Amino acid sequence: MNADHWFLYMKDSSSNSTINSSLNSTMNSSLNSPDQTLEILMADLPQISMKYFYTDICSTSVDMTTRSGINSLFSNCIIDSVKFDPCGYSANGLLDNTDYFTIHVTPQPEFSYVSFETNVVYNKLEYIDLIERVLKIFQPGRFCMTLFANDNAYCDRSYVIFDNEISNDYMRLDYQFCQFSSYNVTFGHYSRGIS
Repeated sequence: MNADHWFLYMKDSSSNSTINSSLNSTMNSSLNSPDQTLEILMADLPQISMKYFYTDICSTSVDMTTRSGINSLFSNCIIDSVKFDPCGYSANGLLDNTDYFTIHVTPQPEFSYVSFETNVVYNKLEYIDLIERVLKIFQPGRFCMTLFANDNAYCDRSYVIFDNEISNDYMRLDYQFCQFSSYNVTFGHYSRGIS
């Protein structure tokens, strides 16, 4: 394998076992609330945006969070971040309610990688704004993006986020939508500078 891959694993809970029955009951009661998860997996990141994740540039994880701009992604959140020596970064953020975000950074140019995930309950326009802010901070050469959403998600069906241009800097190379019994997921693969 020499290209980006993304896998989706699903559990078939259609059997009538007691465990599955109990699990299904719990899952069904949680489906009444909006549930959505955005994931952006970024690669080919420029060192201009990765430089903040080296300990010789930023000596603390708080400094990495601030100088990179990660602290501006969400207001009113608590961020617990960790720096790695000599480079690397990880952060978990909690918002006012049960919403979270996670970021993991591997800054080395040979295999630069950043993952971003959040379950923040946003509508379509708020998600597009958040995606653009994440891309502005990290400036990936390419990225894969997924959005999982249940039937009550504020963002509507997951594919509506992918209907618009994410940014003029990126071209969508792949687009897939799957509908499951109570959830849907959309996958997009994007690259910079392809015409």
